[in-house]
Amino acid sequence: MTQPDDTATFDLSVPLAGLTPYTVTVSGGRDLAGNLMALFTFQFTTGVRTHTLTVPKAGTGSGTVTSSPHGINCGGDCNEDYPDDTVVILTATADANSTFTGWSDAGCPGMGPCTVTMNNDKSVTATFSLNPILTVNVTGSGTVTSIPAGISCNPTCSSSFASDTSVTLSASPVAGYAVTWGGACTGAVGNTCTVTMTGAKSVDATFSLIPILTVNVTGSGTVTSSPVGISCNPTCSASFASGTSVTLSASPAAGYEVTWGGACTGAVGNTCTVTMTGAKS
Repeated sequence: MTQPDDTATFDLSVPLAGLTPYTVTVSGGRDLAGNLMALFTFQFTTGVRTHTLTVPKAGTGSGTVTSSPHGINCGGDCNEDYPDDTVVILTATADANSTFTGWSDAGCPGMGPCTVTMNNDKSVTATFSLNPILTVNVTGSGTVTSIPAGISCNPTCSSSFASDTSVTLSASPVAGYAVTWGGACTGAVGNTCTVTMTGAKSVDATFSLIPILTVNVTGSGTVTSSPVGISCNPTCSASFASGTSVTLSASPAAGYEVTWGGACTGAVGNTCTVTMTGAKS
């Protein structure tokens, strides 16, 4: 033991455990005048070396990062001191309108929990992205729903989906109506449309009354159609999707010929084509 200026320094052959009380008995020491000192005892408790873990958040979205052992709840508490070599597991939870997209600065791959060994000060960034919003505008008689769930509406609704999610919209027209897609679904045919959420998207779904073609036949013969739907004498009708080209074919009885009228006025021969832009007769 050395004793300059009322301080004492001890050279220890073994390391001391952290956060542990110790009692030391000293004999053979001398004071500043060189006189032999009486035996004396003192007590002390060792400290422990700590490191600071900082968890900043980045991105356009929102969410919470928590830790095990506890200490980080970010949220509001984004810094914590941990004893040397403590293994800390961080878990990110995105808010409802956001997606957790990953860690940075700590070598944590993917989007699962991040394990950090506190052998020095560490910083781990958690990035949350705001989910893009899909808006569906419905007019007419029908509804639109989605897979994954989120959209279910007439007239208008919206929902957020994780970036790059493929959302399938399904139209359910009332009987006698058909859907026409617009916006991000322009050009889609039938009652379904798939939208990839690379950003905010808007879709229009217009339900229109399916136009009806009515054919009145007089005399000896029949009229059929392609696409199928019309097959009659004397009168029949069928509905066809808006914009459909319907070819009517007359089959006169032997010795008869057909004369077209109405939407087919001027047609020559046994066929006539009608474009269903509305109800036709």
